[in-house]
Amino acid sequence: MRVPASKMFMAFSHARPKQSTQTLMKKILVHRLVILSLVSVIALAGAVCASAQDSVDSVLRPPKGAQVAIVVFEDLQCPMCRRVAPLVEQASKTYKIPVVRHDFPLPMHNWSYQAAVMARYFDTHSKALGNEFRDYIFENQLEVNPQNLRAYAEKFATAHKVESWQGHQARPHAHGLRCQQP
Repeated sequence: MRVPASKMFMAFSHARPKQSTQTLMKKILVHRLVILSLVSVIALAGAVCASAQDSVDSVLRPPKGAQVAIVVFEDLQCPMCRRVAPLVEQASKTYKIPVVRHDFPLPMHNWSYQAAVMARYFDTHSKALGNEFRDYIFENQLEVNPQNLRAYAEKFATAHKVESWQGHQARPHAHGLRCQQP
């Protein structure tokens, strides 16, 4: 017995499981992060191939004394960024390539912008301290929320004998963060 093509299509379309909105949003986020990573790699490759370092945008320029760098744009609330951070650090150590980290808070995350502002404050003391704060936030990302983010920053500041960052929180542009607050 022959089944009409229209009925086969209907049977096939009903047999496919529907994905939840959350699953689709996760896939979209992962795809955007992959695209962002690819753009960064392409920009870095272009910088390496260019003979004049002066033509390269300063955010993609490797640190002095290095010809290449791993350039990372990260959101401190992003679960994928948290998972990738140790891999980037390991690659940096294994291949002796410096890592240049940039804050890139995404508007869909409710505390990432404030965390980036805090990281920039710690950068003013030293870039290593700012990066250590970023790692600290990634390590505690599952417990951090908008209500306790400040307490995590205070705990980090106390542990590293840094003055409280609270007086500086009202001036995010003083720390060079140029993204819009959600």
